[in-house]
Amino acid sequence: MEETERFVFGLGCEIEESQRLGLGVGKIMFPEKRRRCRNNRPASEEHHCTFGEDELLVSLGQDPDISRVAGSYAFWLIPGLFGQAIVIPLTRYLQTQALVLPLLYTAVATLLFHVPVCWTMVSVFGLGSNGAAMAISVSFWFYALILACYVRFSTSCEKTRGLISDDFVSCVKQFFQYGIPSAAMVCFTTAALHYVIPGGVAAAVSTRVSNNLGAGNPRVARLSVLLGLCLWLVESIFFTTLLFTCKNIIGYAFSNSKEVVDYVADLAPLLCLSFILDGFTAILNGVARESGWQHIGAWNNVVAYYLIGAPVGVYLAFYRHFNGKGLWSGVVVGSAVQAIVLSIVISSMNWKEQAEKARKRILSSEKGLS
Repeated sequence: MEETERFVFGLGCEIEESQRLGLGVGKIMFPEKRRRCRNNRPASEEHHCTFGEDELLVSLGQDPDISRVAGSYAFWLIPGLFGQAIVIPLTRYLQTQALVLPLLYTAVATLLFHVPVCWTMVSVFGLGSNGAAMAISVSFWFYALILACYVRFSTSCEKTRGLISDDFVSCVKQFFQYGIPSAAMVCFTTAALHYVIPGGVAAAVSTRVSNNLGAGNPRVARLSVLLGLCLWLVESIFFTTLLFTCKNIIGYAFSNSKEVVDYVADLAPLLCLSFILDGFTAILNGVARESGWQHIGAWNNVVAYYLIGAPVGVYLAFYRHFNGKGLWSGVVVGSAVQAIVLSIVISSMNWKEQAEKARKRILSSEKGLS
């Protein structure tokens, strides 16, 4: 289920990139966006299959009762996936226009809707974990509905709203050309390395980069990357210092066992390194996505985590007997490799050439739609 969400998110990133470049170059191409939103939904449906998940878990050695509950829970999450496939491109559509407050208000409204619905499903109707999954699905559709209503009726979207067209063929090839590498780039990233703060900084930087590349301002795009990295450096220093200072007491948030608390304290340095490296890779991955280099990001994730980080983690954990610290060290090594490669690629980037490519891409897309 999580991989499916990340796959849909990756497809949504391609929509976001095209929109941001279009806004930067001053060309509104939102009829194309609508077709891509509609392309996104069947793609996510084909990717997802939870039927037989309980049998899969049993074959992996999980308890049959737990597997049955997990399979049932995943089944009732399926309807929410379709709603999420609508929410993601609509969210990108609003983000690229700097319409952040509507996203905040609709998210709060969805939260206020979800809490009583979840309580009703679980406690009143006695549906248990299935009720929680149903509530998530209903809330996703509620979120999609209010976002769609805002996009359809709000005056803020009046200039960017396009008529719905049945001409899907002209943009299907381009959608998958950028969408599949973008989805792979997201899916191949280790799930444990997703944090809210670096993700927020990365979103802001990637928006600025795409807008300015599309507008033909490579110097401003480059400056946005440097400012984003500096901002993350300040934030990471603050939080890692706080975490390292409290390493001997933070374990009590999870257990009263002295052994657990001491082990958490031993892992704190690795956690600090992961936190710092993940912020840099999140920002640099965002720049790579918005510069049309999704294939580089995808292959970088494969090499860094699966071909280098994973073997290092297995070796340290099982052959050098570092156990959990060994596995985590592999993650840190993978993040370090990813950060180094992305730094080299982006530092050697010709920003003027990227701006020209962005404008040509937008103009070629516009011609294809005419």
